[in-house]
Amino acid sequence: MVGQVELPTRANGVAGYTRTMRERLVGLSLRRPRTSIAVAFLIAIGGVLGSFTVDAQLTAATTVPGSPSAEADLLMQTAFGEGFAGTFTIIVPFGDADDAEIRELEAQVRDAVDAVPTARVEQMRAIAGTLYALIGTDLPILEASASTPSFRRALADVGLAQAMLTGPPALEHDVRPVLAEDLRTGTLVGGLLILLVLLIAFGWSRIVLLPLFMALAVIGGSLAVVSMLSFVIPVVPYVTNIVELVGLGIAIDYALLLAHRLRQEVGKQPDPFVAVRAVFATAGRTVWLAGVTAAVSLLTLLMVPVPFVRSLAVAGVVVPVLAVITSHTVLPACMALIGTTVGTGGLLRVRETTERRQSFLRRRPGLTLVLGGLVLLLLASPVTTIRIAPASLTAIPAEVPAMQAVQYLQNRIGPGAITPHELLIDVGTTGARSPQNDKARQALADWLGDQPAVFGVFTESTTRYVDEAERFQRIFVLGRYGFADEHNVELVRSLRLLDLAQFGYGNAALHVGGSPAQGVDFLDALRTWVPWILMILLGAAWLALSRILRSWWLATCSVGLNLLTLTAVLGALVFLFQRSADAQLPLLLPVPQLESWALLLLTVLLFAITLDYQLFLLARVRERYVQSQDIDEAVDGGVADTAGVIVIAAIAFIGALSGLVLGRVAGLQELGAGLAIGVALDASIVRLFLLPALARLLRQKIWTQHAASH
Repeated sequence: MVGQVELPTRANGVAGYTRTMRERLVGLSLRRPRTSIAVAFLIAIGGVLGSFTVDAQLTAATTVPGSPSAEADLLMQTAFGEGFAGTFTIIVPFGDADDAEIRELEAQVRDAVDAVPTARVEQMRAIAGTLYALIGTDLPILEASASTPSFRRALADVGLAQAMLTGPPALEHDVRPVLAEDLRTGTLVGGLLILLVLLIAFGWSRIVLLPLFMALAVIGGSLAVVSMLSFVIPVVPYVTNIVELVGLGIAIDYALLLAHRLRQEVGKQPDPFVAVRAVFATAGRTVWLAGVTAAVSLLTLLMVPVPFVRSLAVAGVVVPVLAVITSHTVLPACMALIGTTVGTGGLLRVRETTERRQSFLRRRPGLTLVLGGLVLLLLASPVTTIRIAPASLTAIPAEVPAMQAVQYLQNRIGPGAITPHELLIDVGTTGARSPQNDKARQALADWLGDQPAVFGVFTESTTRYVDEAERFQRIFVLGRYGFADEHNVELVRSLRLLDLAQFGYGNAALHVGGSPAQGVDFLDALRTWVPWILMILLGAAWLALSRILRSWWLATCSVGLNLLTLTAVLGALVFLFQRSADAQLPLLLPVPQLESWALLLLTVLLFAITLDYQLFLLARVRERYVQSQDIDEAVDGGVADTAGVIVIAAIAFIGALSGLVLGRVAGLQELGAGLAIGVALDASIVRLFLLPALARLLRQKIWTQHAASH
């Protein structure tokens, strides 16, 4: 029987309000535990079903609103009725064909294009034994992507079975099944690993069900929210993978802390309802603060004025918010139904190795700090050679048909052929076909063709390159390098500085669009906002730790360790991923540059998740200190109480991330590997060695601040 559950009394201030709200949530859950569980189960099932509708709302565009590239693309769409995102590329290898055979291939391509609604040939050239054709459409990328199968059938029907179709829409179409398959495999592998870890941690006990049920509720609820948000805001293709696998890790983390604390409280208090209230009066506060801080950290991504990044922020913040709500509603109900049958077995009952380690730390805190710091600095050393891309075609699985076409094109023509620069010259009212402007256009094209970073230049005075109003001229520039390569970046910047008068133009303006320009603007936006995001992350972590520790010295040092850990993780990612294709490592994809969006999300998530472990450990240290007023005893006891659960939680989280690491998309691999490395370092070297050593070395300052706070 539930019995009487008293509602909390009113408290003053923000802390009192949040405590009252937490207590009310727990109290309501304990009043009707079965109802709470049933509602959570229905939401979870609805979320899983709703996730199937998210695919229809996805977008991978990294356009920066208001940027020069966005303005150029808008003008391109207005003047020529197209945007580069919906542009296909057809590649037809022909070997040693003569001119007549090439003309026949061109006619077959046009016949195939006519079979696809709104499609038209924008340019078609024979280059290096390959017929290269850019096919424009009036469709946004999602609608154009849906035309990929019919386009391929049309090419086969006209006798071009050897033709390859690629471009943003085809890549989008081919990558989605890979993401879905990776998600299924990752969820299965991660779930089995987590179940094994929980059994090792708790033994054969019903308490193992608590983290699993909470994970189901958090993931299902998050998917339900994201599926609804997808009808309002654009959602990136990776969002389901991130929500499910990162949500699995966060839910297990929070539930493990609370389940471990429940074991401790049941040993003191046989009444399960009293024990549950005791758990949420202490560990519940830590989970609440960790979740709120994680949500605030993810919200900082809203500062970046890019819909791609903001959709990651909105989708990502759903996970910790629902994890906190679930932990204070569903989990207390489950705990109450389990009662006192929480078991006493498992690895979490072992403490001897922790006590021996604490004895060493007590004798040599300075040496511990130096050795641990050297390990992190060694891992961080490769970060000086980091190269960052806005997004990269090399991050897409090589086995998909559209990517095979890209690789063929890169080998025959160059990496820049799939993502050309699109130049738009606005000549105003002087006439785009006037002799002066036509001569200037040709002079500009000749100059572009002589640039070392340029492979080829396409431009004419036909309607493909001059709009009906004869206000705009268009030039396509094929680069020799990938759109994220530094040579291509420099080409974009130099084009934007061109003085058109030197080519014979009068009063004309040059607009540079296409993927390379979009990538430059995306990275520029990140360079502007990432320092502010880091400042807010560091400030939020410092405030949270200062609040719970009442020691700004220890909070400052802890945040500094967080920053050092992040640098070590970035260095490890450079070593593992940023290498040539010949330097093979098992499972991990080699890439020339790391994905900027993955590194940005990694930074925010790593701060949020590792802060959980700080709060788990240091909150217990503070509880011990309040009782004993002895820093050494507080550190020893706090670490002894939480070391096991922190290590187990970290292993479980890494198990959840295995679904990302085992995938075939490099950006998700980088995110998963970075989080796994960061969590492993934080749960071992930082939280169990460096932070306790700092607490000992700063004992006098901590003692003084604690005494003043009390």
